[in-house]
Amino acid sequence: MKLQGHIHTVDQLNRDDHLAMFDLMNRHYEHVDTRVFTDDLAEKQWVLRLVDLDTGRLVGFSTQRLIPIDVNGQRRLVLFSGDTIVDEAAWGRPDFFNTSAALVSRLIAAHPNEDLYWYLISKGHRTYRFLPVFFREFFPRARVATPPLVKDILHGLGESRYPELYEPETGIIRADQHAYWLREDLVSIGEGRSRDRHVRFFLERNPGYAHGDELCCLAPLRMDNFTAVARRLIQQEQEGARDARTFVQPGVDLELQGRSTTV
Repeated sequence: MKLQGHIHTVDQLNRDDHLAMFDLMNRHYEHVDTRVFTDDLAEKQWVLRLVDLDTGRLVGFSTQRLIPIDVNGQRRLVLFSGDTIVDEAAWGRPDFFNTSAALVSRLIAAHPNEDLYWYLISKGHRTYRFLPVFFREFFPRARVATPPLVKDILHGLGESRYPELYEPETGIIRADQHAYWLREDLVSIGEGRSRDRHVRFFLERNPGYAHGDELCCLAPLRMDNFTAVARRLIQQEQEGARDARTFVQPGVDLELQGRSTTV
Protein backbone atom coordinates (compact mmCIF):
# COMPACT_ATOMS: atom_id res chain seq x y z
CA MET A 1 0.00 0.00 0.00
CA LYS A 2 1.43 3.36 -1.08
CA LEU A 3 0.12 6.17 1.11
CA GLN A 4 0.19 9.95 1.01
CA GLY A 5 -0.96 12.44 3.62
CA HIS A 6 -2.89 15.58 2.65
CA ILE A 7 -3.67 18.73 4.63
CA HIS A 8 -6.83 20.54 3.54
CA THR A 9 -8.97 23.31 4.91
CA VAL A 10 -12.50 22.10 5.61
CA ASP A 11 -13.98 24.25 2.84
CA GLN A 12 -11.67 22.59 0.28
CA LEU A 13 -13.43 19.25 0.77
CA ASN A 14 -16.24 18.17 -1.54
CA ARG A 15 -19.26 15.95 -1.01
CA ASP A 16 -17.38 12.80 -2.00
CA ASP A 17 -14.70 13.62 0.59
CA HIS A 18 -17.38 14.00 3.27
CA LEU A 19 -19.00 10.70 2.32
CA ALA A 20 -15.67 8.86 2.36
CA MET A 21 -14.86 10.25 5.80
CA PHE A 22 -18.26 9.31 7.19
CA ASP A 23 -17.99 5.82 5.72
CA LEU A 24 -14.59 5.32 7.33
CA MET A 25 -15.98 6.42 10.71
CA ASN A 26 -19.05 4.23 10.31
CA ARG A 27 -16.92 1.15 9.60
CA HIS A 28 -14.92 1.57 12.80
CA TYR A 29 -17.39 3.05 15.28
CA GLU A 30 -20.81 2.09 16.60
CA HIS A 31 -23.70 4.57 16.70
CA VAL A 32 -22.16 7.14 14.32
CA ASP A 33 -24.66 9.93 13.75
CA THR A 34 -24.58 11.96 10.54
CA ARG A 35 -25.47 15.22 12.28
CA VAL A 36 -22.86 14.82 15.01
CA PHE A 37 -20.21 13.96 12.42
CA THR A 38 -21.20 16.95 10.26
CA ASP A 39 -21.18 19.33 13.24
CA ASP A 40 -17.71 18.21 14.28
CA LEU A 41 -16.39 18.75 10.77
CA ALA A 42 -18.06 22.15 10.34
CA GLU A 43 -16.39 23.65 13.40
CA LYS A 44 -12.87 22.55 12.44
CA GLN A 45 -10.35 24.42 10.26
CA TRP A 46 -8.30 21.61 8.74
CA VAL A 47 -8.53 17.95 7.90
CA LEU A 48 -5.55 15.60 7.73
CA ARG A 49 -6.33 12.91 5.16
CA LEU A 50 -4.41 9.71 4.43
CA VAL A 51 -4.98 8.30 0.94
CA ASP A 52 -3.97 5.06 -0.76
CA LEU A 53 -2.28 6.30 -3.94
CA ASP A 54 -2.91 3.07 -5.82
CA THR A 55 -6.69 3.14 -5.33
CA GLY A 56 -7.46 6.71 -4.28
CA ARG A 57 -9.22 5.29 -1.23
CA LEU A 58 -9.30 7.25 2.02
CA VAL A 59 -7.67 5.20 4.80
CA GLY A 60 -7.45 7.78 7.57
CA PHE A 61 -8.32 11.31 8.64
CA SER A 62 -8.34 13.70 11.58
CA THR A 63 -10.22 16.99 11.97
CA GLN A 64 -8.27 19.85 13.56
CA ARG A 65 -8.84 23.35 14.90
CA LEU A 66 -6.54 25.90 16.53
CA ILE A 67 -8.29 27.79 19.31
CA PRO A 68 -7.07 30.56 21.61
CA ILE A 69 -7.73 30.27 25.34
CA ASP A 70 -7.03 32.86 28.05
CA VAL A 71 -5.80 31.28 31.28
CA ASN A 72 -5.08 33.50 34.27
CA GLY A 73 -4.85 36.52 31.97
CA GLN A 74 -2.42 34.97 29.49
CA ARG A 75 -3.26 33.63 26.04
CA ARG A 76 -2.41 30.11 24.95
CA LEU A 77 -3.11 28.37 21.65
CA VAL A 78 -4.57 24.88 21.64
CA LEU A 79 -4.67 22.50 18.69
CA PHE A 80 -7.88 20.56 19.16
CA SER A 81 -8.18 17.16 17.48
CA GLY A 82 -11.74 16.05 16.75
CA ASP A 83 -12.91 12.97 14.86
CA THR A 84 -9.89 10.79 14.08
CA ILE A 85 -9.62 7.32 12.59
CA VAL A 86 -7.07 5.26 10.67
CA ASP A 87 -8.10 2.07 8.90
CA GLU A 88 -6.68 -1.08 10.47
CA ALA A 89 -4.85 -1.86 7.21
CA ALA A 90 -2.70 1.26 7.74
CA TRP A 91 -1.94 0.77 11.45
CA GLY A 92 1.74 1.00 12.24
CA ARG A 93 2.55 3.01 9.13
CA PRO A 94 4.37 6.35 9.66
CA ASP A 95 2.46 8.28 6.99
CA PHE A 96 -0.31 9.61 9.21
CA PHE A 97 2.24 10.74 11.80
CA ASN A 98 4.23 12.47 9.05
CA THR A 99 1.12 14.41 8.10
CA SER A 100 0.49 15.40 11.72
CA ALA A 101 4.13 16.50 11.98
CA ALA A 102 3.66 18.67 8.89
CA LEU A 103 0.77 20.53 10.51
CA VAL A 104 2.52 20.88 13.87
CA SER A 105 5.76 22.17 12.34
CA ARG A 106 3.83 24.83 10.41
CA LEU A 107 1.96 25.89 13.55
CA ILE A 108 5.20 26.24 15.51
CA ALA A 109 6.72 28.30 12.70
CA ALA A 110 3.60 30.47 12.33
CA HIS A 111 3.29 31.19 16.08
CA PRO A 112 6.88 31.30 17.40
CA ASN A 113 6.08 33.45 20.45
CA GLU A 114 2.94 31.63 21.59
CA ASP A 115 2.44 28.80 24.08
CA LEU A 116 1.07 25.93 22.01
CA TYR A 117 -0.66 22.78 23.27
CA TRP A 118 -2.31 19.72 21.77
CA TYR A 119 -5.75 18.91 23.21
CA LEU A 120 -6.72 15.29 22.69
CA ILE A 121 -9.91 13.67 23.96
CA SER A 122 -9.33 9.94 23.89
CA LYS A 123 -11.91 7.19 23.89
CA GLY A 124 -9.43 4.41 23.09
CA HIS A 125 -6.13 3.11 24.45
CA ARG A 126 -4.53 3.20 20.99
CA THR A 127 -5.20 6.93 20.70
CA TYR A 128 -3.88 7.61 24.21
CA ARG A 129 -0.79 5.55 23.42
CA PHE A 130 0.20 8.14 20.76
CA LEU A 131 1.10 10.54 23.58
CA PRO A 132 4.15 8.75 25.05
CA VAL A 133 5.38 7.94 21.55
CA PHE A 134 5.59 11.61 20.56
CA PHE A 135 5.80 13.62 23.80
CA ARG A 136 8.13 13.63 26.77
CA GLU A 137 5.52 15.38 28.91
CA PHE A 138 1.77 14.95 28.55
CA PHE A 139 -1.07 14.93 31.02
CA PRO A 140 -2.61 13.09 32.69
CA ARG A 141 -0.11 10.24 32.85
CA ALA A 142 1.03 7.52 35.24
CA ARG A 143 3.00 8.44 38.36
CA VAL A 144 3.16 12.15 37.50
CA ALA A 145 1.00 14.90 39.00
CA THR A 146 -0.73 17.19 36.51
CA PRO A 147 0.56 20.79 36.94
CA PRO A 148 -1.98 23.44 38.03
CA LEU A 149 -1.72 25.37 34.75
CA VAL A 150 -2.44 22.25 32.71
CA LYS A 151 -5.40 21.47 34.98
CA ASP A 152 -6.72 24.99 34.41
CA ILE A 153 -6.45 24.63 30.64
CA LEU A 154 -8.07 21.18 30.64
CA HIS A 155 -10.89 22.30 32.92
CA GLY A 156 -11.44 25.48 30.92
CA LEU A 157 -11.70 23.59 27.64
CA GLY A 158 -13.84 20.82 29.09
CA GLU A 159 -16.29 23.11 30.85
CA SER A 160 -16.61 25.55 27.95
CA ARG A 161 -17.01 22.94 25.23
CA TYR A 162 -18.87 20.18 27.10
CA PRO A 163 -20.56 21.93 30.05
CA GLU A 164 -23.11 19.19 30.70
CA LEU A 165 -20.80 16.22 30.15
CA TYR A 166 -17.37 17.17 31.50
CA GLU A 167 -16.37 16.01 35.01
CA PRO A 168 -13.55 18.16 36.45
CA GLU A 169 -12.78 15.65 39.19
CA THR A 170 -12.05 12.84 36.71
CA GLY A 171 -11.18 14.75 33.52
CA ILE A 172 -13.72 12.62 31.67
CA ILE A 173 -16.30 13.70 29.09
CA ARG A 174 -19.20 11.34 29.71
CA ALA A 175 -20.93 9.78 26.73
CA ASP A 176 -24.45 11.00 26.01
CA GLN A 177 -27.12 9.73 23.62
CA HIS A 178 -25.18 11.15 20.65
CA ALA A 179 -21.84 9.53 21.50
CA TYR A 180 -20.22 6.86 19.39
CA TRP A 181 -17.66 4.27 20.36
CA LEU A 182 -15.23 1.86 18.74
CA ARG A 183 -16.60 -1.43 17.46
CA GLU A 184 -16.13 -4.37 19.78
CA ASP A 185 -13.39 -6.03 17.72
CA LEU A 186 -11.32 -2.82 17.88
CA VAL A 187 -11.45 -2.24 21.63
CA SER A 188 -9.92 -5.55 22.62
CA ILE A 189 -6.57 -5.32 24.41
CA GLY A 190 -3.95 -7.98 23.83
CA GLU A 191 -1.91 -9.46 26.65
CA GLY A 192 1.17 -7.49 25.66
CA ARG A 193 -0.73 -4.21 25.61
CA SER A 194 -2.37 -4.94 28.96
CA ARG A 195 1.08 -4.94 30.58
CA ASP A 196 1.93 -1.50 29.13
CA ARG A 197 1.84 1.06 31.96
CA HIS A 198 0.35 3.75 29.73
CA VAL A 199 -2.47 1.44 28.61
CA ARG A 200 -3.10 0.39 32.22
CA PHE A 201 -3.25 4.04 33.28
CA PHE A 202 -5.73 4.87 30.53
CA LEU A 203 -7.98 1.95 31.51
CA GLU A 204 -7.87 2.98 35.18
CA ARG A 205 -8.68 6.62 34.42
CA ASN A 206 -11.31 5.93 31.76
CA PRO A 207 -13.07 2.64 32.57
CA GLY A 208 -16.10 3.65 30.47
CA TYR A 209 -14.09 4.08 27.26
CA ALA A 210 -15.77 1.13 25.53
CA HIS A 211 -19.10 2.97 25.77
CA GLY A 212 -17.83 6.32 24.50
CA ASP A 213 -16.41 8.10 27.59
CA GLU A 214 -13.42 10.27 26.67
CA LEU A 215 -10.33 11.20 28.68
CA CYS A 216 -9.17 14.80 28.20
CA CYS A 217 -5.42 15.07 27.59
CA LEU A 218 -2.97 17.91 26.97
CA ALA A 219 0.62 18.04 25.70
CA PRO A 220 2.84 21.11 25.17
CA LEU A 221 3.76 21.60 21.51
CA ARG A 222 7.42 22.57 21.97
CA MET A 223 10.49 21.17 20.28
CA ASP A 224 12.04 20.31 23.65
CA ASN A 225 8.94 18.32 24.57
CA PHE A 226 9.00 16.04 21.53
CA THR A 227 10.55 12.60 21.68
CA ALA A 228 13.36 11.73 19.28
CA VAL A 229 10.83 10.07 16.96
CA ALA A 230 8.64 13.18 16.83
CA ARG A 231 11.59 15.55 16.39
CA ARG A 232 12.85 13.52 13.48
CA LEU A 233 9.49 13.68 11.72
CA ILE A 234 9.14 17.42 12.33
CA GLN A 235 12.69 18.16 11.20
CA GLN A 236 12.12 16.13 8.04
CA GLU A 237 9.06 18.24 7.34
CA GLN A 238 10.85 21.52 8.07
CA GLU A 239 13.69 20.52 5.75
CA GLY A 240 11.25 19.45 3.04
CA ALA A 241 12.36 15.81 3.15
CA ARG A 242 10.81 13.79 0.35
CA ASP A 243 10.12 10.81 2.56
CA ALA A 244 7.61 12.87 4.58
CA ARG A 245 5.24 12.34 1.60
CA THR A 246 2.79 15.03 2.71
CA PHE A 247 0.88 17.24 0.31
CA VAL A 248 -0.36 20.58 1.63
CA GLN A 249 -3.28 21.81 -0.45
CA PRO A 250 -2.78 25.36 -1.82
CA GLY A 251 -4.79 27.87 0.19
CA VAL A 252 -4.17 26.25 3.57
CA ASP A 253 -3.30 28.85 6.19
CA LEU A 254 -2.86 28.73 9.93
CA GLU A 255 -5.07 31.60 11.08
CA LEU A 256 -6.95 31.37 14.33
CA GLN A 257 -10.65 30.70 14.43
CA GLY A 258 -13.09 32.21 16.90
CA ARG A 259 -12.69 34.21 20.09
CA SER A 260 -10.63 33.22 23.07
CA THR A 261 -12.11 31.11 25.83
CA THR A 262 -11.37 32.74 29.20
CA VAL A 263 -10.82 30.61 32.30
